[in-house]
Amino acid sequence: MIKKNSGIASLLLLLAVGTSCEKSPAEKLTLNSIACVQCHSIQSAADLQALSLQPGDTVIMKSGQWTNQELTFSAQGTKQQPIVLMAEQRGAVIMKGTSSVSITGQWLVVDGLVFQDGYTTGKNVVDFTSSSSNCRLTNTSIVDYNPPAATTDYRWVSINGSYHRIDHCYLKGKTHQGPTMVVWGTSKPMKHRIDHNFFVERAAVPNNGGETSRVGTSAWSLTNAITSIEDNIFQRCNGETEIISNEMGADTIRNN
Repeated sequence: MIKKNSGIASLLLLLAVGTSCEKSPAEKLTLNSIACVQCHSIQSAADLQALSLQPGDTVIMKSGQWTNQELTFSAQGTKQQPIVLMAEQRGAVIMKGTSSVSITGQWLVVDGLVFQDGYTTGKNVVDFTSSSSNCRLTNTSIVDYNPPAATTDYRWVSINGSYHRIDHCYLKGKTHQGPTMVVWGTSKPMKHRIDHNFFVERAAVPNNGGETSRVGTSAWSLTNAITSIEDNIFQRCNGETEIISNEMGADTIRNN
């Protein structure tokens, strides 16, 4: 029990820590120790859409209320120079209304957002598309992002593509239909990693689909996902009898 409480405290501390972008004496920009070819500051989804992003770029979302902003983060980074979309200060960019994020491309990082005081009408809140690979969602919170009707079905985190990581996120209070987080099956191993997240207060739903985390569906039961779900905390997750539903092969589920 002491170990679990320590983990929660560490996670909440991570979500509260801010970041800054500073020039070094050589005028080379850095952000969180990631080389930054160029930093961009944006205040809307339209600003993001207008950018032509290159490997190593960092996009800073200005602190404040982002209302009805449906972000499309589409770019091609590299392993050595990922492209980062992050809050000016972690926890200070509040996505509300019908706001959402779609991630498509390679080597992209989304860091430090908070979704609250809103809901979508069926669109997934954070959506890794089938055209994405080697992307990451980190230090992000989704809190009580529920529609008026509990029968409305969407995922808070929907994971297509391959080689993604979802870590150090806080997902609290889902009351409507659909798994909180789902990994979609394909004919090839996806090799995702879901780790060090805090899932809390998943309310029961009347129909199937109340899992907190699900990998695949029965249609992919003979296919290997090679996905890991580890070092997460699940607290009062009562959506249905399955908290973690593992419907594909060669997965690792440990230390949760």
